[in-house]
Amino acid sequence: MLSELKNIGKHYGKKEELFFPKLCEYGYKGPSDVMWGVDDEIKGDISFLYKFIDIDNFLHYKNNLKRLIDRIKEMIYKEEKILFPLALNNFTKDDWKEVYADYDEMGYAFINDIPRWKDAACWIESKEGAASSESIADAIGNGIIKMPTGELTIKQLVAMFAIIPIDFTFIDKDDILRFFTNNEKVFARPLSALGRKIYTCHPPRIIPVVEAMLGDFKTKCNDKMEMWIDKPDNPVKVIYHAVYDDKGEYIGTLEMVQSFKDAKEHFASK
Repeated sequence: MLSELKNIGKHYGKKEELFFPKLCEYGYKGPSDVMWGVDDEIKGDISFLYKFIDIDNFLHYKNNLKRLIDRIKEMIYKEEKILFPLALNNFTKDDWKEVYADYDEMGYAFINDIPRWKDAACWIESKEGAASSESIADAIGNGIIKMPTGELTIKQLVAMFAIIPIDFTFIDKDDILRFFTNNEKVFARPLSALGRKIYTCHPPRIIPVVEAMLGDFKTKCNDKMEMWIDKPDNPVKVIYHAVYDDKGEYIGTLEMVQSFKDAKEHFASK
């Protein structure tokens, strides 16, 4: 049951990445400030119980499990009575289509028969068609990017990014998320996050940490931060690196996320 319950993270992820930022734009910060923290606590409790509970010690953790289920039910009540009514009363039809466009990327919890919205699908196709009508080569002259160690066409660069087993995210000097790749899909990356302040992509409790890190990068107190996320089945390394131009001026931050699942499986088989 707990292995299935872990999928609730996909549901919470859609709230946090697709609903909260839009509600903040309409002046409603409450759901983000309160619900995101509780979501994280619930996910943490699920991970804890998943790691430690088994048939032999079930009675020992019975009360923990009951509290967890009660908190999930409370969150469902708040979503139905607060979050979703706020969204229904404020989101435009195009807002809902943008949310729908990222749903597959974020994943689904507890359902297999995914309902489809025909109007939104047509809207997405029309936007993608408009984007592809302008050829990549037309984006910058003849499409050749000249660099100190060689040159690439944009088509070649896009193809290279598509196979590199690292997810990249670039945040510009104004803390705006400008670019990402998500081939490994370690974390969900909704397209709607592009053009937003990077802080809207993180829970409120993490924002001071992100602000401090970017502040250190801008003042050159530090130029790199890395951390490991010890997921049982998929250890992940995250590196944040300050990016400076040839004059030493800060122009942004590059995030690199790499899964070491294959490495763990490789050495475990030896």
